[in-house]
Amino acid sequence: MRPLLRLALVIVLMTGCAPSAPDLTPLIQAAVTETVQPTATPVPTLTATPFPAPSATVETRPPEPSAQACGEGPVCSLDGHFPFQRPIGSTGKQVIERSYPYGSTLDGMLELHHGVEFYNAQGTPILAAADGTVIFAGDDKLTLLSWVTGYYGNVVVLEHHLPGLPETLYTLYGHQYQVNVTAGQEVGVGEVIGYVGATGSARGSHLHFEVRVSNNDYKSNRNPELWLQPLPGTGALAGRIEDPGGGLTKGKVNIQRIENGVLNPFSVAAVETYANAAQPINPDDIYQENFAIGDLPAGEYRLSLMNNGALYEQVIKIEAGRLTLVRLVVR
Repeated sequence: MRPLLRLALVIVLMTGCAPSAPDLTPLIQAAVTETVQPTATPVPTLTATPFPAPSATVETRPPEPSAQACGEGPVCSLDGHFPFQRPIGSTGKQVIERSYPYGSTLDGMLELHHGVEFYNAQGTPILAAADGTVIFAGDDKLTLLSWVTGYYGNVVVLEHHLPGLPETLYTLYGHQYQVNVTAGQEVGVGEVIGYVGATGSARGSHLHFEVRVSNNDYKSNRNPELWLQPLPGTGALAGRIEDPGGGLTKGKVNIQRIENGVLNPFSVAAVETYANAAQPINPDDIYQENFAIGDLPAGEYRLSLMNNGALYEQVIKIEAGRLTLVRLVVR
């Protein structure tokens, strides 16, 4: 082969083998972002920048009579009401699954979610979240506990009368592999009432957990993330996205951590407002929120959302064992 032709062939081969650009799309983390370890191949990196002052586009307004918790401010820290312990013990996974949160329909693909999920292997013990009385235990094929019969499969419902809370509360534990209690039985907090399974409408082994207030029916649900005790070192966030007239409006809130005054560019979570649907999804009677998330590690955070092309943002602080309530007003 002639030297010039061989050189041209080598150039073509080298060009065709050039490596493609790496995918640098950040992943949404379920907790504090892990440190990115260097790789053998140099790649561009994102550098955290000093956090700017809160945007003036986040407005404040007097709270509605049904949401007096924060007084005149857009953000406040509250004791919250966290009467329930985790329904899964320390030998299982106590973290709430984020892919199908309370109030979600997964863009219309699933039924409006009235509870939260704890993904665990079949046979993982399920614990009573508080002292109570068993008012239902067994298969719901002939009993309407949801929008249809047979929805929860093997299910237990507990009735609670707890100190300092005037309402009767109910907790529901669905999709059990095996029920370990009977109707009328008194149970203590932390007592094994059944075992995780995939009965009823479950897709995979998990515990479906609900909180109901005043009535044991499908219309009396509340967000369990605002009733379950936060995991150690974490707190909860609840908020309202409002239009200027005080009405609730839809949106997705991006949550980023601020560490030593520097904004971490990676998202800790992105929380959507509850879905609008014919079946009711109820806010808390005091907070009147339309989005919430629990188990955020204590510290400072930046909340941001886009609405009609405008950016709205607010700095908040999460305290361990407490609830942060925020109000964002968008135009």
